[in-house]
Amino acid sequence: MKLELSWPEPALWPNERAHWKPVSRARRGQRHEARMATLEQMAGRAYVWDGGTVRLTITGHKPRENGQDRTNFEAALKAALDGVADAIAVNDKYFVVATDWGDNWPPRAARPWTGLWCCAILDL
Repeated sequence: MKLELSWPEPALWPNERAHWKPVSRARRGQRHEARMATLEQMAGRAYVWDGGTVRLTITGHKPRENGQDRTNFEAALKAALDGVADAIAVNDKYFVVATDWGDNWPPRAARPWTGLWCCAILDL
C-alpha cells in the first residue's frame, strides 16, 4: 500500500523549535491526513497483523534542495506514523522505518511560483 502525504509543515521539523500551539495543530492535521489516506487505501479491508514488526519505507520528495536530512524528516513525520498506526490498529512501536530521498518533486520547471508541491510517500 502506498500513501502520498503532503510535505511536513515547518513547525513539525525538530530544528524549528516552534511554539506548542502551531506544532499541535500541525500534528493533528498530519495525523488525520495519514489516517484517512490509510483507510482510503484499505477500502474497507482489515489489516491482518501477524504480531511481528511492520516495515515501512518513507520516501521524501523534497520541495527544494536545501539541507533537510533523513533523521529530521522521519521525526517530522511522527504524527503521520501515528495516523497509520491508528488506521491499522497496531502500536507504532512495532514499526521498522526506512527513510530514503526520491527526486525533488515536481521537477523545477513544473513548479508553480505560487506554492510548493511535494510529498512524502509511505510504503506499507
